[in-house]
Amino acid sequence: MITRDIEENGLKEKIDKLKSHGWTRWEASNLSAWQFLHPSPPSAINTTKSFISELSSDFQLYVLNRAAALQLSQLGVKRFTLSPEDGLENMSGLLREFGAKATVIIYQDTPMFISETCAYSKIIGKCADRKKCFTGEFPLVSGKKEHVIVTNRNCRSVVISATPYCIVNHMKSLVDTGARRFRVDYIFRNYEPDRAVEIWHMLRNGKKPKSTFEANFTSTIL
Repeated sequence: MITRDIEENGLKEKIDKLKSHGWTRWEASNLSAWQFLHPSPPSAINTTKSFISELSSDFQLYVLNRAAALQLSQLGVKRFTLSPEDGLENMSGLLREFGAKATVIIYQDTPMFISETCAYSKIIGKCADRKKCFTGEFPLVSGKKEHVIVTNRNCRSVVISATPYCIVNHMKSLVDTGARRFRVDYIFRNYEPDRAVEIWHMLRNGKKPKSTFEANFTSTIL
């Protein structure tokens, strides 16, 4: 999603290693993926290349209207992920036309923002040094009394809501309008294995875990 200059060479090495091991299915979360995967023209990913059999896109490449969906298709994307910032009415319209290509996130700790400023260093008043820096989670309360959690990873702070995003109770409506692929993420929060399995079973059975929110899902996004 974000690649700093100091991370670029490492990312290229990982991509080359995966290619050499036969990986052919890739997902882009930034337009820079086209440069990393296929640095020379044409601008669209050429899926005839042996190292790319399928390219999908994550929600950071926003598909909030059909023009965006068609543009990504022209760039070689076979499947795209709909945004957790979208609403039921707008998403349903996209699913009616692109249901076979779309993935809907039903559970996720969506980043509210990502900062290159280390939040932990601001709390303790100094940089703790990269090797000694706090790497877990800690809670914060905003000036508007919003409860959030900050995860610090290699001096990059990721802020998520204290409660996960979840729209599992709308799955029937989504299926009725064309949804065929759903996704559950356990990325930015530190989940105990037993808890992750428990949530998975609940979602598979259409049950919504306690203390979750729906963002804009019941609102109309134009």
